[in-house]
Amino acid sequence: MSKNQVRELISYPHFSEGLFGPREWNYIFNFRTGKGHEFITCQYMVHFDKDMKSQDFHWKGPDCEAMLKPPAPVAMAAAPAPVMHKRITLSADALFAFDRSDASDMLPKGRAELDELARALLRQGVEVQSLQITGHADRLGSQAYNQELALRRAGTVRDYLKAAGLRVPMQVGSSGAREPVTMNCKGTARTPELIACLQPDRRVVVDITGQAPSK
Repeated sequence: MSKNQVRELISYPHFSEGLFGPREWNYIFNFRTGKGHEFITCQYMVHFDKDMKSQDFHWKGPDCEAMLKPPAPVAMAAAPAPVMHKRITLSADALFAFDRSDASDMLPKGRAELDELARALLRQGVEVQSLQITGHADRLGSQAYNQELALRRAGTVRDYLKAAGLRVPMQVGSSGAREPVTMNCKGTARTPELIACLQPDRRVVVDITGQAPSK
């Protein structure tokens, strides 16, 4: 920059450097330190070459230069991945033969559904933290029997997922017939029509807790 350009940018120097082409201009600035009315006085120097073009700009003394450097950027901690909650409902009638619960009683469609669930949970980028597997039964049969049947089915699903390679904490539980989802199934006799109507109540619910894959 020429002297005129420097002058337009930061005004005239605060010290007279002589009349015949001085090559150094000096400025004085007072900067508050942030401690009450305290301030620090700093000298700013501009040097010109023989053609009166600016060559360098600098503060006199390391204290002022250090003070006026921009602060180092603060590293921001990465935001934790959001916690993911997902519920998968599996039809017990698709998983097992009617009124059965063991692995030997599993139907081909049920095995295929569990295989697909295991693949999804093992897929790269999905960080599963825990599973809660809860069995449900319809209202046919005694309360104690339904409670035990639903628990055995939940345990069989857990064991199947473990055998498929899933290594996360898995809790099993049973709600028996206490949480039906059907509303309009009439009657108490075990007829084919009532059994079919109550099908949605016979289910295994898998609640998944984990971290969503980062984008």
